[in-house]
Amino acid sequence: MTPDAFLHHSASTAQETYYQALVDADLDALMSVWVNDDAVLCILPSGERLSGLDAIRDTHEDVFEHGGVRVTWHELQSFETATVSVHHVIEQFDFDPPNEAPQRFLAYATNVFLRTPEGWQLMLHHASQAGDEIELTTPAPVQLH
Repeated sequence: MTPDAFLHHSASTAQETYYQALVDADLDALMSVWVNDDAVLCILPSGERLSGLDAIRDTHEDVFEHGGVRVTWHELQSFETATVSVHHVIEQFDFDPPNEAPQRFLAYATNVFLRTPEGWQLMLHHASQAGDEIELTTPAPVQLH
């Protein structure tokens, strides 16, 4: 892998890498998206607050032991300046629990990216459960790669 294999030339490509890493259970790709700073913050839809790179890595390492996360996302709105990009998305999680009917869970998420010397990187991911009244009016994007 080349040194800039994870260089994200746009916030959108960084966001795509983030969600694809969740699907692929690719911890290296997932961590490449985050700014190399312990001020990073990830709030999961469950409400769990992961502060710092070690907490984010440890939690996702545990999650990935069971394989990738079945998640798709649909961008609702974005805003970008020369150094900051904010993306508001709906995340759709699908689960097939043993001996139960398949389940779907929707969350709103805000992803804040910073332009760094290493390209666009994630500083904050904040997700919260969306209400039952939410319906995706367009299909979630097909998983990349």
